Amino acid sequence: MHLNRNGKDIDIDPVFDVAFRGVTIENICSDLLNFRSELFSGIAQLRGHLGNIKHLKEIDNDEEVPLHRLLTIFNRFHLVANQLKRRRNNKTPYLIEDEYDVQNLLLAILKIDFDDVRKEDWAPSYAGGASRIDFVLKSEGILIEVKKASQNLREKQIGEQLLVDIEKYKEHPNVSTLICFIYDLDNWIDNPRGFETDLQKCSAKELKVVASVCP
Repeated sequence: MHLNRNGKDIDIDPVFDVAFRGVTIENICSDLLNFRSELFSGIAQLRGHLGNIKHLKEIDNDEEVPLHRLLTIFNRFHLVANQLKRRRNNKTPYLIEDEYDVQNLLLAILKIDFDDVRKEDWAPSYAGGASRIDFVLKSEGILIEVKKASQNLREKQIGEQLLVDIEKYKEHPNVSTLICFIYDLDNWIDNPRGFETDLQKCSAKELKVVASVCP
């Protein structure tokens, strides 16, 4: 859409146009309270619009887009899980009781944005048997390992398991990133951000390590 001013065509932001189209002095004076409400609503829309633009500018290249999307999914995973517990008409809720429940729900959410999500058996050259990777996004070159913290699987045990996984997956062909998603429903991890940082320090040239503890 364009606005002609002094013989020039000027691009109009569509969000601004929807929020403020048709505003005149007469409209403002005749219904000041309504205009005030619409103004604040328009400002909120513009802030959201600008926030999305800023977020996209922070992404350096197309390879980082899937990673940002995955981190958004992980950050909202707990909200989705809580919503599925609240079902109407006494229908059976979806409850997360173990790691398999986390994987099942995460797989369903991943399929919204990613066409090819699979589990894969893979044995590195130095291993005695095959290792089952929780999820592989082949086109994006991303591996996802899922853990559910519990009384029997606390911070120390999770860290030890993931360190072994990181070393194994450095040998995986055509993969650049390993994401460790830890669902800590009952707060067994004392310092989630520190735990994430320690795991991410294991990144190497062969494999970038990203960790996300939720909620």
